[in-house]
Amino acid sequence: MKELSENGVKTWVSFEPVIDPVQSLNLLKKVLPFIDHVKIGKINNYNGIDKQINWTKFLSDAVQILRDGNMNDRFYIKKDLLEFNKNTYLSDNEINEDYLNL
Repeated sequence: MKELSENGVKTWVSFEPVIDPVQSLNLLKKVLPFIDHVKIGKINNYNGIDKQINWTKFLSDAVQILRDGNMNDRFYIKKDLLEFNKNTYLSDNEINEDYLNL
């Protein structure tokens, strides 16, 4: 990603399905300087793993990392994860599935 970005290629990553929130957040921090867009979604109905994760906290933490990295309006939260949004402001673009239709 770094090499592509440094050579002017638009880059994007998709974090889905998120299986391990801590690992996903750490990876997001590492690639953030080299990406132009991000999509994030959760794991669904897989051996109960999805029921063991605090998706509200994950969503809040992910959005904070993205905002700290100046990725405002350059990310998209998928509907499956958006259902767990309790108190995180998201712009229309950040929840519009067609906005980052790359």
